[in-house]
Amino acid sequence: MKKKIRFSIITPVYNRSDCIVRCIESVLNQDYLSYEMIIINDGSSDGTLQKIREEQSKSTVITVISYGQNKGVNFARNRGIEKAKGDFIVFLDSDDCLALNALNIIDENIRRHSGYDHYLFGVSDRVNDQLVPTVEHEYIFADWLSERVNGDFAHVIRPSCFENLMFIEKFRIYESLNWMRVLRKNKAQLFIPTIVSIRERDRSDSVSHEHSLDNKISIQNTYNFFCLYIDWYAKDFNSLGLERKLQSYINKAIILGFALGEQHKNAQLIAQIQNIGIRRAGFKLLNKFPLKSVFYRLILISSFSNQFKSKYFSSWWK
Repeated sequence: MKKKIRFSIITPVYNRSDCIVRCIESVLNQDYLSYEMIIINDGSSDGTLQKIREEQSKSTVITVISYGQNKGVNFARNRGIEKAKGDFIVFLDSDDCLALNALNIIDENIRRHSGYDHYLFGVSDRVNDQLVPTVEHEYIFADWLSERVNGDFAHVIRPSCFENLMFIEKFRIYESLNWMRVLRKNKAQLFIPTIVSIRERDRSDSVSHEHSLDNKISIQNTYNFFCLYIDWYAKDFNSLGLERKLQSYINKAIILGFALGEQHKNAQLIAQIQNIGIRRAGFKLLNKFPLKSVFYRLILISSFSNQFKSKYFSSWWK
């Protein structure tokens, strides 16, 4: 008889030879036994895969999926979801570790609060975050859309939540684009204020670089993200009375669109440009090449200058 798997721990990894062993060992050292660990090597070139294979040889619970080319965390997570056999998926980044006894804590809380498909647990780098409740708390989709709650948690979620809602692979980042669809489908998520993940967030790598607007590709990707976000969630913003929040996303997309000369390609933005009072003459003026160039250069300057970004853009781009 095949052993029942309670948790599928999914870990995408790219060039983490310095910390991947620590991550894996934090899982293998758990007292809880009903789990599998699925590691997706996303084109590592620094010896990461060799270290993963060494750890795999010590345990039968580790499955390794390896790709020769780096395709991004969204691609890697999808491959892990497809492979998962557990009742619940636990997402664990490759530079993070499970806390001692984490799987027992997660399992006990799920059994104590059955009926949810999606649970959130505490992470070490949010201990002093005043936005994080100190007691158990239920979140709903409106909380996320309004940003009454934001930032990351340790996600424990049923695989069925991702049916027809897989991460968007054309983006290497911007996981939130799909998380919002999942949160909308799930109706409610239960937060448990117990730390189960020890996280390291002081790295400078390809993912953090992609978040910066310091080149045309990252500006283009950010613009595409905003356009999809507006298209997918505009009705939700309006139905929940969050028109001002929607407008803030539209304003960002408009600026990036003018910088790229692509704002005319999105019907939502054209309608909103008219709504905020930019008439046809003004629209044509803003679309002139010299002004597009000005927008583009201002965005690059804001990205290169940490001081300028902190003062004017840090909360604006959140």
